[in-house]
Formats: sequence, C-alpha cells, structure tokens
Amino acid sequence: MTNIDVTVLDHHARADRHDPPPPAGGSDALPSELRVRDLSRRTGVSVRNIRAYQDRGLLPAPRRDGRIVWYNDDHVERLGVITSLLGRGFSLANIAELLDHWRDGSTISDVVGLGRGITGRFSDEVADCGTAADIVARYGLDVSNAASLPGLVELGLIEIHGETWRVPSPRLLSAGVALHRVGVPIDQLLAELARIRESVCAIADGMVALVQRNVWQPRVTGDEVLPPLPTLVDVAAMIDQIRPLANTVVLVELAAALQSAADAAVGRTLSRVAEPPASDSTSTRRALGDC
Repeated sequence: MTNIDVTVLDHHARADRHDPPPPAGGSDALPSELRVRDLSRRTGVSVRNIRAYQDRGLLPAPRRDGRIVWYNDDHVERLGVITSLLGRGFSLANIAELLDHWRDGSTISDVVGLGRGITGRFSDEVADCGTAADIVARYGLDVSNAASLPGLVELGLIEIHGETWRVPSPRLLSAGVALHRVGVPIDQLLAELARIRESVCAIADGMVALVQRNVWQPRVTGDEVLPPLPTLVDVAAMIDQIRPLANTVVLVELAAALQSAADAAVGRTLSRVAEPPASDSTSTRRALGDC
C-alpha cells in the first residue's frame, strides 16, 4: 500500500471518534447518499484513507449539511478507481496527476507513464547488477573469448554502465551460458538469438494488434480526450486477464513447434543411420547379378 502521511491519518483517526451523530428528527441525506462510515463499509476503504484521499484532492468534496458530510455514488466510483490504480502500482501522486489530466480534458498522449500502468508487466524477472568480475563469476562467462563481449552487449544480454555490469534477463544469459557449455559456439548462439527476436517481435506485434483492435479501440480511440476513469480501469482489468493468456498461447505453440522440429530432426538422423552405405548396396546388387 502506498505510504500516506501518518499525521494526516492520525488526525482523521481522532476525528473519527468524534463524528457528530445524525441530526435528530431523521436524516437529511438525499437518495444514494452515505455517511463516511457507510462509504467505508461499501467500498472497503478505511475512513482514515477516505479522508486522506479527500485532503489530497483525489476525491470530490462531499456535500456538507451543517456538521454532517454526505458522500454519493460518485465517491463510490472514484474510490473504486483509486483502489484499482493503487493495485496496479500507481502512487497517490501519479493518481492525482492522472485526475488532473482528466479534469483538464487532456488527451491520452499527454499522460506520462499511463501506458505501463495500463498494460502492466509481462515479466517479473529482476535484473542483476555487479562488477565485471562479479557477473563473470556469477554466470560462469567464458572470458577467454573477448570478441564475444560486444555481441553480448549489442543484443542487450549485458549492459555496461561504467564500473557496473547489468544483466537485464538473468534467465536468458544463464540459458545462453548453458548452451555454450554443451558445445554451441557463442557466435552461433548470438546469431540465433537475433533471429528468434525478429520472429518473436512479429508474434508480439500481431497479438498486440489483435487486442488493440478488439479491446482497446472500441473503448479508447487514438488521441481522443481521455475516457472516463472507470472505462480505462476496466480496460486495464481486461488486459490483466489477457496477459497470461497471450503468454500461454506463445508457450504452447512454441513447445509444439519444438517437439515437431526435434522429432523430425531425430527421425532424419535415424533414417540415415539405418540406410546401408551406397558402396555396400552396389556390391550386393553386383553379387546377386553374378548369380
């Protein structure tokens, strides 16, 4: 959960204990209006956080009737949006900026950082950093072939920042090292990785276009004025569901293609081994002909 000023929360916590009772003679609430505790129960957001969000300008001001404040369905909807965005990694400052853009009628392209907040992350892998000696030792890199380092850097397997080496994908570099250990030359590994990336990029472009055409565009088109926040949150939730499905499709199809290609390669090899040498076959025919 994003940190919120403790003094603000403590102030509101004390205020919670002294909320005035409802006015005598019945409630002055309009239809669908709620007091803060009822709003908290309905949304699952604590009273302290509701008031903290209000202090930060994330919630519209409630209607005030004397000492009583009333919240409505707009506050319920806004709290749902805030909760969803916090769950997607937005900070309260990010959310405040986003709400400002909505109020100003900004376009999608004006909202910095919104894209990653919507799409989420497709990998939870954490980059590895260390000195050159650390990385070489940790991954068992073959330092005898200094010519391979530029290729590793060019393909982004290793990034060099002064004295620090960074490995964006430890799993990918480890896989390459393992393949090299069983006999695959580094230059061939790097060439194959470059070809794989081209193919994977084409697959990714196709799948993203499919989702953009059928999920994104019907709801959010181009650089139009930003749609209502709940709409964008709903789209982000759909992408959350799609992301693992897209990974699954690629992994399943890749596994099937690898199986087929491996079976075919082994089959061709075994067929060649099973065939008698051409010279033996010729000698046999000659012998039979003499008979």
